[in-house]
Amino acid sequence: GGKGGSGLEGGAAVLPKSVCVVLGTPAQIKGHSSNAVAHISRQRILHDPVAMVDLALRCVYRCNSTDFLPAMNTIYQSLPERSASLGKVEDADKYEELQKQADALDKHLTAIEILQRYGHAKPLSFFLTAHENPDAALSLLRAMCRP
Repeated sequence: GGKGGSGLEGGAAVLPKSVCVVLGTPAQIKGHSSNAVAHISRQRILHDPVAMVDLALRCVYRCNSTDFLPAMNTIYQSLPERSASLGKVEDADKYEELQKQADALDKHLTAIEILQRYGHAKPLSFFLTAHENPDAALSLLRAMCRP
C-alpha cells in the first residue's frame, strides 16, 4: 500500500471478470431485499475478512464503467469492519493495509459522485493513476469550474 504499491495498480489488479461476479452485478444487487447490505453479508461466499476486502477492492477498481456507482457503494458498505475476527495473526498487517485502501475507496466514491454532478464522470480506476498526471487532474478541476 501507500508508496510501496497497493497491489491494486498495474498487472497485480487484473482479475478475470468471472471472479468479480461473486460480489454481484448492479442488477442483482438492486433486486435484493431493501436491506441489500445485510442480504449480501448473509450470502457471502468468502467469509475470510482479508480475502473479502482484497477481492472487493480489486473488482471495484478494475471496473472502467461510470454506471456502477450504486453497486460500488453497496460493495463498500458490505465490507467487513476493521474489528472483524481474523483467522491468522499474520493477516493483521495485510488486513490493516486493506482497510486503509477501503478508506481511500470511500473517498474515491464520494469524489465520483461529485464529478458526476458536474458532468465529468470518471471510472473508479481513474483514481489509481490520477497522482501520476497532475496536469490532467488540474484540467478536470478547471472543466468543473466552467459554466
